[in-house]
Amino acid sequence: MRKLPVMFSLLLLCASGIIAQQRQITGKVPDKAGSSISGTTITIKGTSSGTTA
Repeated sequence: MRKLPVMFSLLLLCASGIIAQQRQITGKVPDKAGSSISGTTITIKGTSSGTTA
C-alpha cells in the first residue's frame, strides 16, 4: 500500500522534467545593416543544445 504514493511521486517528477524542457524561443539574428541572416546556428550558452535557422 505504501508503494503506490512513492510510484505516483516518481511518475510526477519524471513527467514534470519532460514538460519543462519544451520551450519555444523566437527572435531574429540581424547583420550590421539590420536585415535577417539565414542559415545561422543558435546555441544555448554553456550547453551543446541549439538549432539552425
